[in-house]
Amino acid sequence: MNIYVFGAGALGSNLMTNIVVDIQLKNVVFFTIDYDTVEARNIQAGTQFYFREQIGKQKVDALRMNVYTFFNKKITAINKKIAQSNISEFSTDDSLFIDAFDNASSRNLLYTYCKQNKINCIHIGFSPQFTFEVTWNDAYSVQDNSNLKIDICELSGARSFIKTVCGMASQVILQYVNKSEKINLIGNKYISSKA
Repeated sequence: MNIYVFGAGALGSNLMTNIVVDIQLKNVVFFTIDYDTVEARNIQAGTQFYFREQIGKQKVDALRMNVYTFFNKKITAINKKIAQSNISEFSTDDSLFIDAFDNASSRNLLYTYCKQNKINCIHIGFSPQFTFEVTWNDAYSVQDNSNLKIDICELSGARSFIKTVCGMASQVILQYVNKSEKINLIGNKYISSKA
């Protein structure tokens, strides 16, 4: 099985560190796809699996190195911006696509491609209101968050929240890999009360 994690930011980097350890099947090949570089703000927020000395490196290369260093697991790094012209380069045979993108245009491209080609794809996302979604392609609709002025990674409590979402997403992925069961998780309520 080929497992592709599209996006190596807060969701993608943490999710990859979970699934390379949790998925114990020998025939799984892991891929990480992104074209971005590690920035100082990625380190300061503590929400991404990168280190200060990796600032300026390609995220996929830094993630590949970190996964090997910490977990002795190999992943294939693909430094590429996904576009209509190159998305068909990825193997669709016995593949699982994981959408960890942080923008609506890339999410929509992946959603449409997977729908048209009947590829198993799961979308993982969150909002500044600390809601989240772990949804399979057949139940997913792309949300446009381009008008948001807030970077959730800079909010207080973001690190714990992101790690929680990645933990739940990892369990959903494990359930699919081990039992072919698809579960959708949507945390769309934010209820606050004063103590």
